[in-house]
Amino acid sequence: MAVRTKSVPHKGKICVWTFPEGSQPAVRVEVDNGKILCADLLKIVVRALEIYECNMHCFALLRGIEKPTRKYGLDEYIYLPCNDIISIQRWSFDIKREKTRLGTDAGALHLLYLQSKADIQAGRIKVRPEAVALLEEYSEPEFLCEKQFVELCQSMYGYATVRITNCKILNDLKMKEMKLEEGCNATLILSKRGCVFKSGKCSLVF
Repeated sequence: MAVRTKSVPHKGKICVWTFPEGSQPAVRVEVDNGKILCADLLKIVVRALEIYECNMHCFALLRGIEKPTRKYGLDEYIYLPCNDIISIQRWSFDIKREKTRLGTDAGALHLLYLQSKADIQAGRIKVRPEAVALLEEYSEPEFLCEKQFVELCQSMYGYATVRITNCKILNDLKMKEMKLEEGCNATLILSKRGCVFKSGKCSLVF
């Protein structure tokens, strides 16, 4: 049975997690006045994880870890006590730009490595058979090669994809012969190619 992350509500702190699911919070942030702006929270977390601040735009705060249900806007406030599981995750869809910007950022590469490992285990990244041995070699604890691991994952299907689950359709959506009705639940899949709403066997591509 998979280990699930447990919420850690606190009167004076907000916890932020990274992958894998079930781990302890990566960062605990002191909060004054019972609330914090998400832009400020993201900046604090990025600094704590030793990610270059200029690369902050490549990451986002999400509710949930393995199955996020929403992305927090930078202009939103999070209030205490916070019962949500808040995670920092990759929010980058341009792999070429990501390689250029994050290739020398050790903090960012570590976060991408953790997320890529989780994405492979969950089947979100489709690993080519010939790449299995290399991925195992790059992830050996004694000779960990996070950059090479991430670069190999960047060449695989599903890498630059984000899935937001449990979306509620507020208005009927119809395209060609497919339709999502108001009130139904759907999964939103975002990638560089666009976005897809999936509900049961029905899919709408935008």
